Amino acid sequence: KNLSLALGGLTHGVAPLDLAAAYAAFDNQGVYIEPHAISKICDQKGNIIVEITPKKHIAMSEQTAYLMTDILKTVVDAGTGTRAKMNRPVAGKTGTTQLPDKKGFQNRTGNKDAWFAGYTPELVGVVWMGYDEDYDKNGKAQYLNRVYGGQYPARIWKSVMDQSLKKVKVKPFTMPSGIVSKAIDSKSGKLPSDLTPDNFIRTEIFAKQNVPTETSDVWVTASICPESSLLANEFCPVKISGVFLKRPEPYPNTGKKPNDADLSLPTGNCTLHAAIPSGSNNNLIAICTDPRHGGALFLANTPQPHENGGCPQEFVVFISPETDQIPTQSCELEDHLITHESEKKHDHKNNK
Repeated sequence: KNLSLALGGLTHGVAPLDLAAAYAAFDNQGVYIEPHAISKICDQKGNIIVEITPKKHIAMSEQTAYLMTDILKTVVDAGTGTRAKMNRPVAGKTGTTQLPDKKGFQNRTGNKDAWFAGYTPELVGVVWMGYDEDYDKNGKAQYLNRVYGGQYPARIWKSVMDQSLKKVKVKPFTMPSGIVSKAIDSKSGKLPSDLTPDNFIRTEIFAKQNVPTETSDVWVTASICPESSLLANEFCPVKISGVFLKRPEPYPNTGKKPNDADLSLPTGNCTLHAAIPSGSNNNLIAICTDPRHGGALFLANTPQPHENGGCPQEFVVFISPETDQIPTQSCELEDHLITHESEKKHDHKNNK
């Protein structure tokens, strides 16, 4: 119903000839030429009776046409159109349209149309598979079953092009002036920063006036607690520093883990090693569970900045007790006591 996506959509469809003419504009450095079947008519002596001058107009700049060609080459080289790959440069696009919202098509699996539109530096061609009418003469729905643009249409296109160009010398697409290549940060589309990992730097081509000028700001350094996988605080005994991806929004909870999910900056702070007031009824309480306590609850000794020792992390748990369950006595095990850095230095001096 004309609710077209970026790929485009039409209620009444488009003819293969019209689509071929549109793709030819990419191949003609941005110039659209109205399709025509006859170039000229001559008499028996070779005199020109009628000569056709095709209508032309500039549909886009040379740079835009070339950038589109570069994008569509990727479709054939590594995308859905690999069955159209030849021993020469090819640009193209597969297309598959859904079944219409009509009687007889409900609860059916299949497609209405399958397309491949492609071109080389010399020729443009479009292949369409489908039915002219939605229903046959008996009123039965007609549609394609397990046919996609990247399958038979792409293979038919390649077969015709192989024959048409078998004696034609291979040549590249012509790159116009005003096209430049630049290394970018693939996560932001901006220039790489000093923090951008090498595997997220790639070279892209641009129209000269559209080269990015801003530096990427999506990578940040942070310290992570390996036990909680959250942002480390000053009480975490071990901290791992690294470069992380700062996403404006978290990944949606789809159940499928994105490839770069491990790179995302954690959104929370570590609570395993937080210093929590022992008298607070509304906060978690750090408890020492050393077996030597015989199951009794004792407040864990948590070192503060410039302090050492304390209850080992393997014996510390956090609980949310009721008011009458909050222990009042701290752990008194000798090897769990807290020492100050100044005391440690003093003892070391005396030992010397």
